[in-house]
Amino acid sequence: MYLRYKPLPMPSYRHRSNVKLKSIRHCSEALQMEVLMMRERILGQRNPQLVYPLKHFGRIYAKQKWYTKSSHALNISEHDDNEDDILLVLAGIFFEIINHEECFPFQVLHNVMLSASKALKRVISQAKIDKNLPTMLYLVVIASQVLNQIKDDVIVQKQFDSLIYTFNRMNIHTSNGDTLVHLAINAHTKMDNHNVILYYKFPSLSAVQLLTDCGGLNVNVLNVNRNIPLHLIASYYRSIVPNKDILIIKGIMQKPNEANCHWDIANRYNQIPLQCTRLRTIELFIKDVMKFSLKCLVARHIRNPKLKRYEYLSERLCDFMIFTHAGYFQKK
Repeated sequence: MYLRYKPLPMPSYRHRSNVKLKSIRHCSEALQMEVLMMRERILGQRNPQLVYPLKHFGRIYAKQKWYTKSSHALNISEHDDNEDDILLVLAGIFFEIINHEECFPFQVLHNVMLSASKALKRVISQAKIDKNLPTMLYLVVIASQVLNQIKDDVIVQKQFDSLIYTFNRMNIHTSNGDTLVHLAINAHTKMDNHNVILYYKFPSLSAVQLLTDCGGLNVNVLNVNRNIPLHLIASYYRSIVPNKDILIIKGIMQKPNEANCHWDIANRYNQIPLQCTRLRTIELFIKDVMKFSLKCLVARHIRNPKLKRYEYLSERLCDFMIFTHAGYFQKK
């Protein structure tokens, strides 16, 4: 009984005396909280049987905008790497808040993104990464939409910038080698969340801007098909393309271009981004904006397969030539 009345360090539960317990005997929600509190004390926070009712009530409280209680369920779920469902539900709730123009809980969003980042960092199974990385993408899309509302709040901006920079440095990718920026740029990114399908579509310019502006992002990262993000956005195609979509695509291409991307990286089909284009408008835009560094120009001029490069050039330059023009020659 002593433990029953010992103060809990968690603000999610309300501590009540015997008198107060009698006053809530007709309130089912308050009684449920009392039961959960006693159950957590008996089992301990790391007991695998604890998380299931917490996840159930966490989803309910998230939908009712009671974030303190729902986030406690998320914190408990971290102990057994089983927070996938709650993260997805919270992402959906955030989308609803944005589109109903309600007061946005920025600190809650930051905590949820931090939990998602930690979950991806400690996951060993590639299947779980494939499941959770799109959820992180949804959260980045949400953050990119709402941070414009608080440009004057430097402290909150720095919190999100630091979090996304750290995540970019982790370089987490799916089984296909797609990173977060690949998914944000790809028009065929699978959307499992109803609210994402309802209100948003990919490619997402705001998400790409946030990922690139926060730093730590490798814009030349390759997936299994040796496609960098530019390959994916250059191959964008629809039979009828609105002017709005063209402006989004152009804006997305400008971000890697400003980050010194390599326009001459060939994918497994021996195509550079310019050769992947299917729309004349995009092709002309790429020709207008693409630029090559001196290093790229040197690599293009000395890529003769008969040249014994490793005898005359530095190993670093030779490896760079293979990285950018792997389809043209093999390492000798």
